[in-house]
Amino acid sequence: MMSLKMHVEKKLEMFSLKVDLEIEDGITGILGYSGSGKTMTLKMIAGIVTPDRGTIILNDKVLFDSNRKINLKPRERNIGLMFQSYALFNHMSVYDNIAIGMKGPKEGKKEKINELLKMLELETLGHKKPNKLSGGQKQRVALARILAQEPDLLMLDEPFSALDSHLQWTIAEDFKRALEMFKGSVLYISHNRQEIYKYCDQIAIMSDGCIVEYDNKEDIFDKCHSVAGARLTGCRNVAPLYKVSDSHAIVESWDLELNKNVEEAKWAGIRQSDLKLVSTDNEEGLLAQVGEQVIMPEQIEVILHLKDSKLIYTCSKREYQEVESIIKSGKVKVLIDQTKLLFLQ
Repeated sequence: MMSLKMHVEKKLEMFSLKVDLEIEDGITGILGYSGSGKTMTLKMIAGIVTPDRGTIILNDKVLFDSNRKINLKPRERNIGLMFQSYALFNHMSVYDNIAIGMKGPKEGKKEKINELLKMLELETLGHKKPNKLSGGQKQRVALARILAQEPDLLMLDEPFSALDSHLQWTIAEDFKRALEMFKGSVLYISHNRQEIYKYCDQIAIMSDGCIVEYDNKEDIFDKCHSVAGARLTGCRNVAPLYKVSDSHAIVESWDLELNKNVEEAKWAGIRQSDLKLVSTDNEEGLLAQVGEQVIMPEQIEVILHLKDSKLIYTCSKREYQEVESIIKSGKVKVLIDQTKLLFLQ
């Protein structure tokens, strides 16, 4: 079983990076905003940047240990790191780009490269130079080059950031299949929640240089327990939560009283799609003034103004037809299902 154990600290200009992360087989994503420390984390694992203190262990091999003065060079770590720029050599063919750094006899290399070209649908492009390729093709060549070196750990830094949405969709299945066939561990970083959810098995939430949550992707999206986790997974309705006693709490902004122990939570969250709108004739609900409506290709977003705050409601176009008349009246009542609340720290 492959494993990475990382417990390091590094003082940066904006904050101190403190990463405690242990991963095993499969694809682990690190989800965080730009500047949260994701890329720096990969650079420390790869040996490009040295932590101030701590340890990094890959498959029982010590890569870094500040106490024992161990700091292996990047080439000694057997780690593949694919940056956003892909770093291909334009004067070399696709085939030669992939062959760089490969070990073993020439015939074995040729067979391996041909397998990768076929798997990533690059069979007809082996003789071409990178400057003749599309963005999606360049990405697959960069991935093939790393896979050809058979690293113990594959790290991907925002791999789709340079591609438009159509290209991402076009190569998605080939890319996913290549990752699933890789025999080592994969560490995948992005600020895009849909991308992370699609490709990863486990997700770590990074905020201001720290891992604040780490779990399987379903629980991270359905039952996250940090404000950063809620916002990064798309929850835009977050309000202060006040604990009155072990069995009583209130969300003043939403006029909610909760008869439960919220433990250490300081915030409550509710996802936009979990709100329900009813007419003002309804006895229950939170009175809201309808504000701006944003129509998007697959859903509609409605801003709801409360007395001292606001809520954001989203629904599909089909669902909108059911509440359109209520929304057009200008005032609605909002029902908040307490079982759908997120309790956040």
